[in-house]
Amino acid sequence: MPAQRYSVVFYDATSGKILHGHTREVSDGSPAPSQEDLEQEALQLAAQRVKKVDLSKALLLHVGTAAIDPNLPYRIDVKAKKLVQA
Repeated sequence: MPAQRYSVVFYDATSGKILHGHTREVSDGSPAPSQEDLEQEALQLAAQRVKKVDLSKALLLHVGTAAIDPNLPYRIDVKAKKLVQA
């Protein structure tokens, strides 16, 4: 069984612009992270790495990573609370 990926994104609640994303890859046989653990990890790393963006008013969304193409831009559809191509 291949590694599983779990992702969350911080996004602007008005525009849907993704401000920061975080993915954790879990190897075969390892337990999946809880949503709370993944959110905490994302917040800690964002605080260290994202200095020019105010995340205090951003919303957080868990997103599926299976269909994400890293070469395409994405945003959040704020009404549907869903990841979509920009």
